[in-house]
Amino acid sequence: MGAENSVLEDCDIGKALPVVSDVDWILREAVRKNNMTTPSSSLAVFTLKKKDSRRECDIIQLNAKQLKSVRHPGILQYVTSGHSSDGSYLITEYVTPLEYTVKQLSPIEICSGLHGIIESLVFLHEKVRISHNNICKSSIFVTNDGSWKLGSFEHACHFENLTAKFLDNCRALRCEKTISPEEKAGNLCIEANFEHVFDAYAFGILAEEFLEQLQELGDLSKTFELHIQDEYLNPDPKQRSKLCSLLNNRLFKYENHFLEIRQFLRNITVKSAQEKQDFFSRVISMLLLLPEDLIGSRLISLLLSRFVVLDEDAVEMMLPSLLIPRPEKKEVISEKPASPTSIFSKSSFKKYVIPELTKIFQVRELHIRHLLLKYFSYYVELFDRNDIEEIIFPQLLLGLRDTNDSLVSASLYALGDLVPILGGETVIGGPQKAYFKEGKPKFQVTQLQEMGKKPNNLHSIMTKSVINDFTAPKRLNLKTEKKFIAEDKCSPPEDIKDSRISIKDQTAVITNISPSKSQPYIVSEDAVHVKEEICQEIDDEQEVIVHEGDWPDWDNNSSVTKKKDEIDYFVDMQPVILPTPKNELLSLPVNNNPVTVDNISSNSIELSFAVSEDAAEVDTTGWDDDALGWDVLDTKIN
Repeated sequence: MGAENSVLEDCDIGKALPVVSDVDWILREAVRKNNMTTPSSSLAVFTLKKKDSRRECDIIQLNAKQLKSVRHPGILQYVTSGHSSDGSYLITEYVTPLEYTVKQLSPIEICSGLHGIIESLVFLHEKVRISHNNICKSSIFVTNDGSWKLGSFEHACHFENLTAKFLDNCRALRCEKTISPEEKAGNLCIEANFEHVFDAYAFGILAEEFLEQLQELGDLSKTFELHIQDEYLNPDPKQRSKLCSLLNNRLFKYENHFLEIRQFLRNITVKSAQEKQDFFSRVISMLLLLPEDLIGSRLISLLLSRFVVLDEDAVEMMLPSLLIPRPEKKEVISEKPASPTSIFSKSSFKKYVIPELTKIFQVRELHIRHLLLKYFSYYVELFDRNDIEEIIFPQLLLGLRDTNDSLVSASLYALGDLVPILGGETVIGGPQKAYFKEGKPKFQVTQLQEMGKKPNNLHSIMTKSVINDFTAPKRLNLKTEKKFIAEDKCSPPEDIKDSRISIKDQTAVITNISPSKSQPYIVSEDAVHVKEEICQEIDDEQEVIVHEGDWPDWDNNSSVTKKKDEIDYFVDMQPVILPTPKNELLSLPVNNNPVTVDNISSNSIELSFAVSEDAAEVDTTGWDDDALGWDVLDTKIN
């Protein structure tokens, strides 16, 4: 009794859940104070309404007595019971009344729930030989994963105790609607092999209440309705079939993938290796036919159960599609593509799968941890930061200290995925210092910087006027304009057919660039800047005709006459002109200063790859045990 009372004292009791039917108990949610994060932290507490009758006070204890002795996946799970200052109480797994959630259920969920209740009744009738005697909506409860659980066993009894007197004593507390016609008429004749007839009739009444919601299934709901009326609502008790025959109805068999998946996973421990292989080879195709919300709310806990995760066929054929989320439609495709058969989108994955993975990460099994880390990079961003800091990160650090090298390697990769989320200082620990510096080469473009421009190539400093003047067939006055060509690999433009150039005071045949002394030359692979000052005057009326296909002879150009006293600095230079598909012309400011050797700086291009002296210093702080806080971690986790 002391241990039972301590369980109730260690729980925070919430408000009563609403119940439509007139029942004699109150259901409240309870949460364990010292174990808030475990799956079993939420419980359901049944207490009795304040009434004076001694008989009514025993209802909770009668219910607890039966639940304590009966264990089945479809029957409400008993935790403890006892007495307190407020009366008797019963604590079970956390459930909510079916009446409270029935309007939110889909036809597929209702089919699955009815199937579970039928299985529970078959177990009671054929295995333990117990009659429930009060099948109705108020005796059915729903768990968090959508399973229907049969409860309210206060009126149940074994077949040998099922008598007219027993039923008459509890009739006032049972649901009047589900009482059989023969009991209402007082013509009870309970015979051997017909003890099931009372529960069979009550289930028929219960099933009829859901027919309206099952109409979306079409012919399946109609055949089910006929089956219920003919075999379970028959006025003659001896014509009522056993409930096991109802399990073969088309409503539960024909393309009901949800029910098939649910039933197989709940009984996976008794399945053979071949059955498991066949199931997991086709389960993805069945899941893709179901809504994501239905899979996430009703099947995800079964799909990620321990026996499924440990199965090799499930790991190979099902879990990749389950653990790799599908990007949203508007999301940019990431470097890591999703599985072609991904079950969940990222939003659904975060809502339904992440809570389950958070629990599984606390399981210290090598196989399970390897599986989680294998797909960790696909879903790590979907964790809440608080869960990462409190659960995921400490568990990964724990994996670094394991003796299994493969686990250590996988844990290190996973820690790398946490760096963008938590930051390097948090993940590695200890102070950080910049040991590496940017070493990309940068060209010094003094002249262009003074102009306020930093071009990446020669095209950015070209002017349309030079291109137009060069390509258009018109007469150029070189006395007032100085034109130049900036390509070292240049061929006559194709669109120059017959151009007549008038030369009066000055003539320029080759490129002329005259930057100031403080401005260095820019040398690149695509262009060579030739410097020369044009100072020779030609007779104003002399003309040079340039025809298509003719290009000035750079070796012996008779069209250009130089002053006798001018020093030719390019006498030993012979440019090599190679043809290219297109000509690119460069326009730079023209300076009238003469070109000298001093104008050309040997340090025009400076590539600096000097390594900082600080980079040679290696600091290993942050990788030892003290910096990672292993002692604190052990204390916290253990």
